[in-house]
Amino acid sequence: MYSVRINGYLVEGDDKAVAYLDHLDSGEAKVLLREARLYGPAKFEHNFLNYTLTWNKNTSTYTVEKR
Repeated sequence: MYSVRINGYLVEGDDKAVAYLDHLDSGEAKVLLREARLYGPAKFEHNFLNYTLTWNKNTSTYTVEKR
């Protein structure tokens, strides 16, 4: 499991997905983070793999899992 701060939030989970989110433009990452925080799990794809980004209210962190 890999973790990194993106736009000030701790994001952890699947190594490849977290690295992908970390390399996105700040604005692009912000859209996914906001979607997950305000509207529930945000689904995205990278290199033909499907992922879900989830906001954890209790710890104020995000988790990325492969679907």
